[in-house]
Amino acid sequence: MSEEKKIIKIKEPIATISDRILATIIDFFIVDLIVLVCLALPFAFHVSFIFSTKPALEVLLYIFWPLMSVVAALASSAYFIYWPIRTNGLTIGKKALGIRLMLIADSQSGELYFLTNDDLLLSFKRFIFSFVDMQLFGGLGMIFMNKSPIIQTFADKKLNTVVVDSEDLERETLDKRIANQYLKNNKEKIDDKKESEEEKEEVKEEKKPIKKEPKKKKKSQDEEKKEE
Repeated sequence: MSEEKKIIKIKEPIATISDRILATIIDFFIVDLIVLVCLALPFAFHVSFIFSTKPALEVLLYIFWPLMSVVAALASSAYFIYWPIRTNGLTIGKKALGIRLMLIADSQSGELYFLTNDDLLLSFKRFIFSFVDMQLFGGLGMIFMNKSPIIQTFADKKLNTVVVDSEDLERETLDKRIANQYLKNNKEKIDDKKESEEEKEEVKEEKKPIKKEPKKKKKSQDEEKKEE
């Protein structure tokens, strides 16, 4: 199937490259603020240590710097990984620009799904692949978007996602996705139960004693002659 048909099939309008760039700038500004706050605390602690003669503060200082660095890294990662699945594909930047990240359920029908809590692994993978898009100060991602008919970055292509220019979508799609996921989980449980029951039946069949048929006595030569 050609890429052209995919555009026709997707019902929602696709977000423009400029909207996606502006949303990314806002998101990185938010993340920079998070990092700044996390690192400002140990810096303030460091300044207070300079004017203090207490040796205990020096020990705390060596613990506080790496601890807050880890907190900053985790908070930044959570913003791009956990936040979108909690808000069904939104970040602060996307919310401000009125765009939303969605899953392409079927490229033929163009059906789109909201991101939900079940998509944590997908969101994590997208975060990892987005490092490719950030190369050349984000230039590589812009090249991918410019060449894609549905404005997909490298991460979008790998995870089959798309950013649509419609933040307030009907909730029916989300409800449908949750219902489908629920039915899928139930079906998997039923299938697992059937498989386990079948395995138990097979084990029972194997354990059943095999009935040996009584061996037929060989007829003597005299009996055979009499029969003839």
